[in-house]
Amino acid sequence: MQTFECFHTYPNGHHASWSGSWQKLSPCADIHELRIKGRGASFDIITGYCSSGNYLCIPSIDVGCALAAWADIFWNMERLSQVISETDAVTIATALAHYGHSDQHLSPFCN
Repeated sequence: MQTFECFHTYPNGHHASWSGSWQKLSPCADIHELRIKGRGASFDIITGYCSSGNYLCIPSIDVGCALAAWADIFWNMERLSQVISETDAVTIATALAHYGHSDQHLSPFCN
């Protein structure tokens, strides 16, 4: 399990920080299955690339959305916050950026 730190400023100006963690659940190189935890929430996510671009699905809560590259925390958080809470969106987007930088052998999202 890998850990990371989230830092976020909410629209009302409130600054927050918290710890999170991610764990890779499958060895597949093309589709990435992760368990992401932070601020009391836990999500099993599936992310990868298809003909229309990068995507993320959270099957347990019936949501999914398009993503940018791993490291684009802002854009990914914006997309995720349309389908889950802003706090959870920040946690997942930050975890994806950390995950993408954690392994030089990781096949990156296509841009």
